[in-house]
Order: sequence, then structure tokens, then C-alpha cells
Amino acid sequence: MLDAGKFYKLEETYRKKLICQIVRRKADKLDEAYNYAKHYPKEKICETIITKYEKTKPKMIEHSQGHRISVTEKKEVSNVDYTINLFKSLQEIEFFLALKKIYDSYHIYPNVSISCLLNWQLLSDKLTVDEKKFFFNGIVDFVVFDQAENYKPIHFFELDSSYHDIEKQKKKDNLKDSIFAKAGVKIKRIRKMDRDVTEQEFIKLIRELK
Repeated sequence: MLDAGKFYKLEETYRKKLICQIVRRKADKLDEAYNYAKHYPKEKICETIITKYEKTKPKMIEHSQGHRISVTEKKEVSNVDYTINLFKSLQEIEFFLALKKIYDSYHIYPNVSISCLLNWQLLSDKLTVDEKKFFFNGIVDFVVFDQAENYKPIHFFELDSSYHDIEKQKKKDNLKDSIFAKAGVKIKRIRKMDRDVTEQEFIKLIRELK
């Protein structure tokens, strides 16, 4: 502080030693250590901190709109791709495609969080303790949004299967139905009774329910 404020000027050798010592002691506070390390980037401890710090910062991507829009990405990522498919079964794909054909002028989104669909502040006082917990964890399989009304959700569909006969899942389904009922919204639950039902049968069904 004395040196930086020019109250007492350290000799360069001592200043370098002092800075390196500060960097070493602040290694667990990367931002602070980096600010000191910049003074002597060629010193080993400073170089280590600078390299470590820069790895935490996103990489700027150059593009034609760079003067107006910034784009960044993390510099280092895992070399293993852990992404998963959006749909878990052929039935989900068929139902989604059927919804798109019937509601072709609307937007259909799968796996939408309940908290993105209902007003928590207005609804929370009406919910039980279990419903409040489920509110921020539950999702709706398919939701139709009306983009002309500022993307207001207008239709809600659940695609059920034998998995929904399990007691644990039944409880979750009941919580979801109760939450939406209290919100003045109906969820349509769709379930194949025949394994041979395909996209075409879904299209016919949705057209009748529309």
C-alpha cells in the first residue's frame, strides 16, 4: 500500500518478492491473486495464477455483429458428451408431432416446468405443503403456447403409461392435477389403451379434443 501510494518506493527486487508472496498467499482468492500477478506475469507463481484465472473466464467468439452483440463460451469443457435426447420414447415423439400438425400456428414445448406456467405469488397461499414442494420440481409433458398472446400457455397434456400406475408416480400425478385445478387449468391425460396407436390416431384424437 505504501509503495502503490508512492509514500515509500520499494526497490524493484523487493517489490517483486513482495508481490509474488502476496500472490502466493491469496492463491485461494483467484480474482485478488490475479490482480497482483499481472504486475509480474513472467514470474512462475504469477504465471500459474494467470493461467488458472484465464481458464475460468469465457472465450470471446468473434463474429460479424461483435460490435453490437457479444458471444462467449467456456474455454475448457469435458471431452465426453453427456447430453440426452429430449424424448424418452417413440410414443412421446409421435404425440409431439401430432400436436405440431394440429396446432401448426402455435408453439408446442415438451417438458415445461410448472413454475414457468403458473403464477406462484398468486397461487402459493392455496397450495398444501406437498404441493408447494412439487411446484418447483414438477413438469408438464406438453404445453401449447399462443405466441399471439405473448406466449400464453393454453393447452396442457400429460402422456401417461403403465409407469403412472406405480404408487409413487400416482402421488406426483395427483399433486400436479391438484395444483393445476387450483390454478383454474385443466390437464388432459392421454394414455394408449392399444399398443398399435400411432401418430395418425393421436392426430385424430387431438383434433377432436381441440
